[in-house]
Amino acid sequence: MIYVDLPTGVQASPPAMAASAEPARVEATRYDIARNTPEIARHFLQTADDRSAIASLVPQVRRIARERCRAEAANNAVLAGMVQTLTIDTIGRGPTLQLDLPMGEQPDDDLRAEIDEFEVLFQKWARAIALRRKLSVMVRAEAIDGEAFGVMLHNPKIKHPIQLDLRLLEADQVESSPFVFESPEHVSGIDYDTFGNPIRYHVRVDHPGEVNGLGASLETTPVDAEDMLHLFDWQRPGQRRGFPAIAAAIPLLANLRRFGLATVAQAETNANFAVFFKTDTPPDGQTAKVATGLTLPLANRMAVTLPAGWEAQMLQPGHGGATYGEYYKSVVTEAARAVLMPYCIAFGDSSGHSYASARLDFQSYNLATQDRQMRIEELVIAPLLDKYLWYAVKSDQLWAARAGEGKFSYRLRSLLLRLQAFWAWPIRPHVDVEKTMNADIEAVRHGLKTWGDCVRQYSTRDPRSQASMIRSERAMLGGTQLEFMQPKASQPASSTASGQGSADNNLQEAAQ
Repeated sequence: MIYVDLPTGVQASPPAMAASAEPARVEATRYDIARNTPEIARHFLQTADDRSAIASLVPQVRRIARERCRAEAANNAVLAGMVQTLTIDTIGRGPTLQLDLPMGEQPDDDLRAEIDEFEVLFQKWARAIALRRKLSVMVRAEAIDGEAFGVMLHNPKIKHPIQLDLRLLEADQVESSPFVFESPEHVSGIDYDTFGNPIRYHVRVDHPGEVNGLGASLETTPVDAEDMLHLFDWQRPGQRRGFPAIAAAIPLLANLRRFGLATVAQAETNANFAVFFKTDTPPDGQTAKVATGLTLPLANRMAVTLPAGWEAQMLQPGHGGATYGEYYKSVVTEAARAVLMPYCIAFGDSSGHSYASARLDFQSYNLATQDRQMRIEELVIAPLLDKYLWYAVKSDQLWAARAGEGKFSYRLRSLLLRLQAFWAWPIRPHVDVEKTMNADIEAVRHGLKTWGDCVRQYSTRDPRSQASMIRSERAMLGGTQLEFMQPKASQPASSTASGQGSADNNLQEAAQ
């Protein structure tokens, strides 16, 4: 804050003079945002406040935001496509688990084989509980509702040795009872300890929006924080609940829908009134008498005589239909920024982009996608894996003295909770597959990536299963190579980025 002395001859108000014996000064600022001009004051009159993150996201505010975001996503094709694209690009085929010993410890061949088989067992469990679909629902709920919840519980109907399941909840179901007062230790249905860690979630027995003859029950059921997954984007210090990411785009997209409907209504109005009869003759002039509201039948390729003194005139388009395309593009571009999505992806059209500019747009969007994937790893998949490993250690039917016949050794059981987990997310397909393969080959050659990493990126198969399938195919062919398996003729070094020949030759070298 900057203080400036009053000009000569200007006196401060009596209260200001009485408040301080120092020379009277007024507050000024170099920042335009802090100036209280009438225009700025009117702009921020209804939205600017000093509420905390908790006070800003009271249940009433979040409920209204959820309802309006859901309504717009259900009725606006642009927003529905954006959310669906966001979900598919974030989850795709789903992440693949990779387990390894802590750094510095090297497993022998038998232990490595057991770890690989345990990874396969986890993928089978993920398919048994439809984990990929549930992650997609959570991503969609986070974008529209602002947050998503999932309860980890035992389900005897799961057809898997590990009968751990994930039951999803909507944000409406995790709220305090109306008879419970909010406090720093109890915020919107969540209890916290003195360190700010959640210790208990209160889940309503019935969904508040449930439609039945008796109405929704206000009763809640406590769920330990160890069994609850809470996915939301943490934006402010002290924030406890999530807010829809698309909330900032809702007014824009709502106006876009209204503008489109108004454009269509104006076009229909112009089409319904084909011709108007107009006269410039004064009321007392010599013109044929025409009754108000008179209509004449019109047909194709016909001549019509008009009453004396009258002429036919068509309606002139007075609506902004000609500018609808530009308005549409500008609104979609601004709205898509709420979820860090470029226009070419939100609109599904890159015809106005060059190849290089489209690639740059996808690079920034891919970074935003990776950020969402890391958030899912931290808040959903990692706690879920910890619970899965705990179930596995406690299960007696998985372990035996020696591995085999669907069982794992006690040695792996003793190391299970010490294993480090990594997640391989599917990559976005590149328009130039050969360049991508060459880049992967060079990464494998220089030790920046393993062959297993490449397999997990391009396929849902386990690397050991992939290698076994390759060996089986080669044994079946008996050394015979099909036409597409023949290596390409080597090219000059200048024709390839790495100077090592074709992609096929590089792949063979990297595999060796």
